[in-house]
Amino acid sequence: MNRQDFEACLERLTPKQREILWLFLDCPGDEAIAKRLVCTTANVRAHLANICKTFGYTNGEGESYSYRQDVVQDFIQHYPDRVSPQWHERLTFTQAQPESPDFPGRPLKVNSPFYLERPYAEDKALKVLNPGALVRIRGPRKTGKTSLLNRTLHSAKDQGCHTVAVKLYRAGDDILQDVESFLRWFCLEISDGVELPPNLDNYWNDQRGYASSCSEYLQRHVLGQLTQPLVVGLDEADCLFEYPKTAKAFFKLVRGWSEEGKTSELWQNFRQVVVYATEVYIDFDIHASPFNVGTPIKLLPFKPAQIQTLAQRYGLGGFTQSESEALIALVGGHPHLVQLALYHLHQSPQLSLKASIADATSQTGLYGDHLRTLADTLSQHPPLAEAFNTAIATSGQPVTLNPKVAKQLEGMGLVTRNDVAVQISCQLYQRYFQTHPPI
Repeated sequence: MNRQDFEACLERLTPKQREILWLFLDCPGDEAIAKRLVCTTANVRAHLANICKTFGYTNGEGESYSYRQDVVQDFIQHYPDRVSPQWHERLTFTQAQPESPDFPGRPLKVNSPFYLERPYAEDKALKVLNPGALVRIRGPRKTGKTSLLNRTLHSAKDQGCHTVAVKLYRAGDDILQDVESFLRWFCLEISDGVELPPNLDNYWNDQRGYASSCSEYLQRHVLGQLTQPLVVGLDEADCLFEYPKTAKAFFKLVRGWSEEGKTSELWQNFRQVVVYATEVYIDFDIHASPFNVGTPIKLLPFKPAQIQTLAQRYGLGGFTQSESEALIALVGGHPHLVQLALYHLHQSPQLSLKASIADATSQTGLYGDHLRTLADTLSQHPPLAEAFNTAIATSGQPVTLNPKVAKQLEGMGLVTRNDVAVQISCQLYQRYFQTHPPI
């Protein structure tokens, strides 16, 4: 944007928008701006979205891309003194192009330039800062759930909260299948995370019961000693679904702790983020389940504009809109599969996306390892493989499957689900598994 156009956009802002813009350029965060202006964060976000539109940054239909950084870049170009050092530092880091980005697959670092912001998700996740909050993040495997959790916990820590990330899969089968052992393990994870000495025996009482003992431990030993709120992230919570007795007991507590926050000042300091890949497929009393309350976040596939932004961060400046659309046609916008393609092109700049797509399902192709891993997983679970073969045989048409199996396949990212009907999630899987059935 040239200086004349920039000045014209600036002139069109209302006094209120200017006030919010100046605060935004100081980099305090939406919550701080809202507190300063005595308004809601939703009001601040709405004003910032309108400011972006005034500067010519608008979303297409169905898109929710944030253009805030683009506005900051315009100010750095024309009025650099208006922009805080924090913004300069953040954008300088984001634009730095590492020569060798990490191979996609693991959660991204909080400050990674290869993390693609999804404002609809990040903004909702920050509701965990509210007293007694319960936030639920759902999406298929490798869609960025853990990366979003890590950023949310990082933001909470910046706001002065204590944070603990509990990786439920670390408990192991022996602990997961026994309710009391799991609850004791969970309590130890929390106290270790906030660096309090474990003191379970003082609170665990057979007559009180393990569920009540667990709550007592958290309330008196943990929350009673902390001076700031505690945000707990429960990662890969759906691994508990394979242990129905433990899942029902624990998730009933998760909901109960959130509801305690409505009346108890101490429990208002206990906030939770639950991360899971698939909808619940075990029977829950709807009044005891945490999966129908709180703030839900469903991670969506990438859109063309988002893929082009990510391609630029990989140093692929010539990546076109049509290439983004071709990649979506192949992988359905699945974040991990998009990252794999861009990483592949970054590592082998002599290759074209068109050639990579043509060879995508071969043993040595772009997605060879990924596809073989999925095939191995399916072959180890015959009911899943059989149901998936049924879906493949319909050549992309919807088919009705057993609800539990359908939810598990959805969690793996292999199908999309509409009520009881499912269909293959992308061309890549249809092409590969049509010629390489898992059983």
